Amino acid sequence: MNRLACAALLSVVLATTVSAQKSSSQSGGPWSYNPASNVVSAPAGSRVTVGTPLPTTIGNAGVLVPVVVSTSGPVTVAATGFYVNNASGALTYRLPTVASGLVGMQFCFRNATARTGAITITAPALTYLDVNGTNGSVAGTLVSGGAAGDSACVVAISTTEYLAYPGNGSWTNN
Repeated sequence: MNRLACAALLSVVLATTVSAQKSSSQSGGPWSYNPASNVVSAPAGSRVTVGTPLPTTIGNAGVLVPVVVSTSGPVTVAATGFYVNNASGALTYRLPTVASGLVGMQFCFRNATARTGAITITAPALTYLDVNGTNGSVAGTLVSGGAAGDSACVVAISTTEYLAYPGNGSWTNN
């Protein structure tokens, strides 16, 4: 499975902001979520941690994450989701500072169909972007070559680091 497909799958999992862990060997019924009351029901012996509210839109294919299409920038990234560069040229995306409650947030970026501007992903102060096991500069940038279909995803793994998963195109970690 290519890295972008893995990142897309990870985004669906992370977008729910609910993590669960079985804390005993007891068996129980299925997990359920009631969107009307925003309540998760779990079998006995399970533990649920809720970070931010669950998404309000759940479709047949799973959780639907926001898609933001931008024609100008810079764009300040605020919520887990997919960000599409539909500008006539280059576009810069500014990642949020990672507070402890935002660890696990994921953001994906891609050039729209037939768009060839460079995508620049900018890390906040005191934060690194790790590409293939190597950190760039603190508050550095990850810059695409500007080809059609350039894409990458990043995941906040701590309050000082994002892991980057370049999908298509060439990317430079500064």
